[in-house]
Amino acid sequence: VLSYTNEDEVSKVLRNLKNKKTPVTRNNQLNSKMLLANNEPFLVDIFNKSIDQGVFPSSLKLAKVIHLYKKGDYSNPENYRPISLLSCLSKVYEHLLFKRMLVFCNKNKILSSKQFGFRAKMSCINAIISVTEYMRDEIDRKSTGQA
Repeated sequence: VLSYTNEDEVSKVLRNLKNKKTPVTRNNQLNSKMLLANNEPFLVDIFNKSIDQGVFPSSLKLAKVIHLYKKGDYSNPENYRPISLLSCLSKVYEHLLFKRMLVFCNKNKILSSKQFGFRAKMSCINAIISVTEYMRDEIDRKSTGQA
């Protein structure tokens, strides 16, 4: 069971959001700082109901898709990549759920020790070190005849 959130946690996540305009609906935009205006109790209620029911609200699944130029000829569509701009609410909820899912996975030892991405204190460097150590161990094992 995932734990509920509270006003302090929601406030902290909101404060840490980048202060950019993100789409809420097709024609409406909302600045993340606007959400701080005494809406934490309302947001906590929505997020906790969603956690309780195990449902991600459909309205938070809406995204505005834009195309970012990568390189090459500007007129070639293959030189662009799509990105999805999510609403502030969606980002806050995603952050809250990620934190809870990570706690759940760590508590229940679900993640492999070889899972490096999206984990605190784990990076590409850790993955490279792990592979390098494995290769060195295998070379040492074969050179000593422990096949």
